[in-house]
Amino acid sequence: MVDKIKAVELDGNQDEDDIEPMIEGLLQNRDSLMKLVGLMKKVSDAGLIDTVENMTADYMPADIEYILNLFTSKEFTVGLIKSINVLSGLLHALSSDKSGDALKAVMFNTDSIMEAMVTGAKNPETFSIFKLLAMMKDPEISSGLTAVTNALKALGKALRTVQDQEKD
Repeated sequence: MVDKIKAVELDGNQDEDDIEPMIEGLLQNRDSLMKLVGLMKKVSDAGLIDTVENMTADYMPADIEYILNLFTSKEFTVGLIKSINVLSGLLHALSSDKSGDALKAVMFNTDSIMEAMVTGAKNPETFSIFKLLAMMKDPEISSGLTAVTNALKALGKALRTVQDQEKD
């Protein structure tokens, strides 16, 4: 545990070049400084200091100017606002129990869904109209087809409300 660090008080009468008060403050806080040096050694041994140094060395002043121009551009700001709007809509959609449960049901079964899709694509079957009608008796196919048609209907209704963007 770090001992309480002692503050060094400087009065206004000291010369700026006088390092005596700083040395005195360092000596008063020797234990804390040694613990800080030990912590820095651990961080250095883990390679974190070298990583940060290499990351900062890769940026030339021109790169920084480009980054500043990017973050202050109108296009970036508009894109950021649109992205936040999309993310808030997505979070809202996922916050309801029904949509969250439906998404979890699909996501936790992606392996079997993808396997069935790949198998079907690699080994396509020919279907007659009678075979399709017979397949409609299968409750899983019937419920899946009903779910897809209802989703398409809701999607079409929602997309009709999207406003056309005006050309700039």
